[in-house]
Formats: sequence, C-alpha cells, structure tokens
Amino acid sequence: MAMKKTANDYFIFNWSKDRLGWLYLLGFTVFSITIHGVGFYLFKVVYPIPTRIDPTMHSVSILNESDPEVRSLFQRLKDRTVFLKAPSEQSQVRVRLEDHEVKFSPLFQTIEVEPVAPQYPWSLSLRESTSIELPEAVDERKSSINLDEELTRRRMAPWSILEDYLERADSVPAFRASLKVSRRGDVKVQAIDADLGDKDQKELIQVIESTLRFLPDKEESKGWIDIWSRD
Repeated sequence: MAMKKTANDYFIFNWSKDRLGWLYLLGFTVFSITIHGVGFYLFKVVYPIPTRIDPTMHSVSILNESDPEVRSLFQRLKDRTVFLKAPSEQSQVRVRLEDHEVKFSPLFQTIEVEPVAPQYPWSLSLRESTSIELPEAVDERKSSINLDEELTRRRMAPWSILEDYLERADSVPAFRASLKVSRRGDVKVQAIDADLGDKDQKELIQVIESTLRFLPDKEESKGWIDIWSRD
C-alpha cells in the first residue's frame, strides 16, 4: 500500500521543525543592538576642552621717594636691627619696627675740644726761640748711577723710575750701557757691557728702556751710563 506524501517530503531540509528560527534571529539582533547601544552610552571618549592661557607679564614697580609711605619703607630697610619672622601669618607680630627706632647721636656732642699749646720752636716768641738742628741726610741707596758729560747736561727726568726700580731689586749687577736719547727723552740701548748671559742682558736692556727717561731737548743725545751696587 503506497504512503501518501506530504508537502515536506518535497524539500531537502525539514523546515517544519525550524519555524521559530526567525524569532531567535530577531531576538539575537535586538539583543545585540541593545548591548551596543548601552555600551556607547556608558563608555564615551571625552576630549578636554582647550583653554587659552595668557602669559604672565612681568612688571616693575617704581617707588617715588616723595611718597611718605615709600620714605618710611626706605627707612625701615636701612635699619640694621634684625627682626625674626613669626611662625605663621596668623600669629601676632613679636617685634615691631616702631619699638626700635634708630636714634642718632652726633659724635661732637660727646667730645670736648681743648686747645693745646704749640710745641714748635717757630711758634714761640723771639725771646724763647731756639735754634733747630736738622739731622744730616744719609744716602742709603743700594746702587750708584754715573752719567757722562753729554747725558749729565741732558739731565734725567723727574718721572724716570730707574732709581726706584734699582732700589727695589734684590741685586744690581755692575754694567755700562751706551744710550741714545731721543728729543722726547725716550732711551734706546745701543750696547751694554756687563758680565751677564744673553737672556739677562736682554732683560736688563728692557728694564733700562722702560724705566729711564730724560728731559725733552731739541736734539738727540748719546752717551754712557755706569751703574754698580754699593754692597
């Protein structure tokens, strides 16, 4: 006996058992959209609002000394009294500037000036005047300088410091130098006769040319200078 075929027998898949599948798909889609919507609502990327910061301008305050408050401030700064700062701004001031004003006392008010009789002979009367004996001048120079006739006539200038340099030197070698003096008084060493090495002779020439000066003259001069130690 042949069986009667139904409509489902003509389909490869059994669709009759999965009639509710579209409901599952619709529910899953709604659930997914809901989850994504809640996620976008709860988690947001918030960017900071840009704000413009203006640069701080430096200022200089000029104090006018004609202002009494400024003068009072200057007087407090000049005061040498040391004040300790309080532990905090809320505590009371321990030391006040008004309690420690600077008081100046002139020195001439505490010193009495008394005239003193003069002790100098020339201030006495003619009857009481006495003779004054001055000590003889003693030449304590360490070295001697001798100039020939031509340079002696030219004479050394008062601003020449050769003698001072020789007095401060530890030792002075004996030497003779041939000099050429310009009209302005500058010295040029042409030759030197000394028992010294080449290096010491060069240094000695530099010393003579830089420290020895003569008075200005109309013409140039040439001559010899002799220097020796007195020790």
